Amino acid sequence: MPKNARLLRLSLTNYRNIEHAELDFSGRNSAIVGENHVGKTNTLESLFVLLDDSLLNGSSNLPSIKPLADTKRVTSIEATFDVDGEEFAVRKDYGEDWVRARGTDTLTMKGHFQTLYIQGTKIERTKDFYAQIREKFGIPADSNDKIDYVRMLLAPNYLGDMGEGKDWTALRAFVIKLVGDVSDADVFAANPQLAIIEPELKAQNGSVDNLKRKLKQECDCLEITITQKEAIVSSLEKTERPTDDDVAIAKRAIEEIDSAIAALRSGNGTDVASEEIQRKLSDAQADLIAEHARAAKEYVDPYAAKREELRNRHAANVKHMDDCVREKSSATQEIYNCSVRINSLERERANYDNEKMVERIRELRDAEIEVVDTCPLCGQPLPTEKVESAIEKAKEKRDAEISDLTAKCKANKAKRAEIDQKIIDEKKAVADFQDKVEFFEKEIEETNKNYDAICEEAKALPERGEIAETEREKELRARAESLNEQLKQSRSAFQAGLQDTNAQIAAKQDEKTPYQKVLDDLAYYERQKAKLATERDELSAKKKELATAEQKRECAVQFLYAKLKLLDENVSKVFGKIKIKLIQENINGGFDPVCKPYIYDSVKGESTGVSWAAGSKSERVETGIAICEAIKESLGLPDLPYLFDEGGEISADTFATRLKTEAQLVCVKVRDGIDRPTVLPL
Repeated sequence: MPKNARLLRLSLTNYRNIEHAELDFSGRNSAIVGENHVGKTNTLESLFVLLDDSLLNGSSNLPSIKPLADTKRVTSIEATFDVDGEEFAVRKDYGEDWVRARGTDTLTMKGHFQTLYIQGTKIERTKDFYAQIREKFGIPADSNDKIDYVRMLLAPNYLGDMGEGKDWTALRAFVIKLVGDVSDADVFAANPQLAIIEPELKAQNGSVDNLKRKLKQECDCLEITITQKEAIVSSLEKTERPTDDDVAIAKRAIEEIDSAIAALRSGNGTDVASEEIQRKLSDAQADLIAEHARAAKEYVDPYAAKREELRNRHAANVKHMDDCVREKSSATQEIYNCSVRINSLERERANYDNEKMVERIRELRDAEIEVVDTCPLCGQPLPTEKVESAIEKAKEKRDAEISDLTAKCKANKAKRAEIDQKIIDEKKAVADFQDKVEFFEKEIEETNKNYDAICEEAKALPERGEIAETEREKELRARAESLNEQLKQSRSAFQAGLQDTNAQIAAKQDEKTPYQKVLDDLAYYERQKAKLATERDELSAKKKELATAEQKRECAVQFLYAKLKLLDENVSKVFGKIKIKLIQENINGGFDPVCKPYIYDSVKGESTGVSWAAGSKSERVETGIAICEAIKESLGLPDLPYLFDEGGEISADTFATRLKTEAQLVCVKVRDGIDRPTVLPL
């Protein structure tokens, strides 16, 4: 069974304008009374600071509770409750945290502190303090994080103000979780006639507004298409058909004209005469070619052998010239390569010069050993053994350097000798390649002379004479020319006759035009008739689609109303006739999620049409308590004192009869003549 927590006593020290107050709330319902500005609302607010760690308006501006006269004083709030017959005391001390800077006498405020007690025991962590209070009052630990259950049970206006504020979505989620959401499947199950839109609604991820927009677009497109189809059908219906008599006359006329054209074409055959002349001309030309070949074969050139010899010599000379040029170029390249290598070797040889090392050896041998025999710090003579030892080390160092330089000189000398030998070898190779270049230059010069001699000898030979035309060739050439002239005349005559026949055929074709138009009109009519049937079928189909789309649009609207109705039914299961609107229609014809409570009339036992925002202060308190009572019954939550500042707005009759609750009522009322907060029974 849910617990019942009643406020028994409240003690305040240094709370804003209240220096100290001890208040007794042992009656069931109480009013904190007094003149204006004596601390009535501050007294009520202190309970929220103690139990909910926030001010009356829900803010967390705790520094504002410090005493006005001296903010350095510690503010203390202590309350004792009766929880199912057992007293439960909680206390909060709040103040400024002043610390002394290291090494100085100056105090600076580091921040604020609060010290928390339950039943006189100090609680170190704020989280544990409020967890123990919730546990003692019987508030579930797993309650909704976005709904402050303590404030909901203390402040009648909390949920209603949330529904009109920026956190309405959190309240809506809480209400839906409490009453049970209505899924799309629930709506379809309760309204089978709406199943026609179920697949498409799923495709829109359950967004009815998106589905309505989609269906509207479909309807608009279908209406445009239907208008176009109706215009096409109207146009096709106006197509005229030629009469049967006109069609019969046209067919007979075309048959007669086609027969006449066939007769003209039968007399316009192949040019047989020209083909025969062409055959004879081809034979004569073939005989002429054969005769010319025979005569050329019998002709003998007396200088043919000499010409062949000169050609062979010329080819050999050219080849030898190419070989010599190639060999000379190769030798020249090798000379260049050797020169490059010689230059590289000479640069490398310079790296092994011994002159500086020999000079250094000479300097070392001639130099005397210098050793410091006095202390550089005190100026006293050094021991003889240290001086002698230093001399020996200096000699060893000199001899080692001379030995090292001598070895390097020897190695450099050997390396220079090796490089000198390579330079000699490269220079010898250069000399050999230069000899080859000179040899091939002579060969090239000699070859050029031979080339000129061959050319002169070829020029001296007489040119080949022309082959004389035989009598047989002359006869065949004359025959071919005669046949070619006959062919031209024959073809000219044939083309003249052909043009006259074509002109007659063209005239006959022109006679067919009006008759062919009749048949074309008939064929066009038949095509339009078939197209008309197709267009009518498509028009009928589009009208059916439009009817279906419009039906779906209406179902989408009905779906929202059905969902709203089911939501209202779910709300009524928990809240009875207390109205909380979870969906409202928007200006676009769709619906938006909301969470708006309506003022509850406890006399009539039902909500009015007045929204929470438009209700009076007393109506909001009455409605807030009714809502909270329904939630407490549904979730099994405890009774905590209802704390509200609107006591002066509520009539005595309302307190006595209309606020139906087992919870304690603590409110604020203005009472003249009382200069400090005082508790009176309601």
